Amino acid sequence: MVHQPASAALSRFRVLDLTRTQSCLRVKAPPRGQDTDDVLGEAGYSADEIADLRRRDVV
Repeated sequence: MVHQPASAALSRFRVLDLTRTQSCLRVKAPPRGQDTDDVLGEAGYSADEIADLRRRDVV
């Protein structure tokens, strides 16, 4: 269902009513920590620094 706004100033916008639309999860969440090495690497940590963090149970 599409609702048209009453205001002329908002007439270029459409508001969609999705309350009757079914939703579902198509994939499971990734395992905890799956992307940790990639994220830390992108943040500037070296592989040795990441390994040290793992040894110290920081991540």
